[in-house]
Amino acid sequence: MQSRSKRLLRASEMDISGDKVPRRPLAKLMFYLRAVAHCVDIEDLCDVRRWTDFPHYHLLTGQEADGVARLCFVLSPDVLQLKCLKENDSNRGGFDTVFYDSDHAKTRWDHAVSDSITLRGSVLRVTKVMECRTDWLQEFYYQPIKHYEHVMEGAKMTFRLESSSPRLARNSQTTYGTFCTASCV
Repeated sequence: MQSRSKRLLRASEMDISGDKVPRRPLAKLMFYLRAVAHCVDIEDLCDVRRWTDFPHYHLLTGQEADGVARLCFVLSPDVLQLKCLKENDSNRGGFDTVFYDSDHAKTRWDHAVSDSITLRGSVLRVTKVMECRTDWLQEFYYQPIKHYEHVMEGAKMTFRLESSSPRLARNSQTTYGTFCTASCV
């Protein structure tokens, strides 16, 4: 039987300590994406190393920053809930976020874990399950994503266009730039 320490990976062990995140919306979203990248294999969707390097958020281009926001939008807590994310405000040893190995999480929560997530035609493998506090999600997802509403509106417009006319949506021009829907970002 696995020891509890092998099944349970605390935020500090995963280098996911929120106290070191710069107070900028982009850095916070990059931090959120880093946590998600510990749970879901997103290697094919972006340059994970660059897009999750939150201490160096200022080195991203404007296009990359918009890409981070779009990918976070697509990988929102609502999408990940009951697949690889569980909100829990109880005290877990003082940590805001705890990561569980998928097998352990399946036995712990029965239906609350998936092996994969289908996202806009891509199947993403779930590797771990993240249990986090509601206030952690507020600080590192819900508040900073508001600063990228213009990007989200462009992405929503592209998704609507794609459902009505896939050919038109392949490269749809909006006020905020061209959004390619093939890979979510």
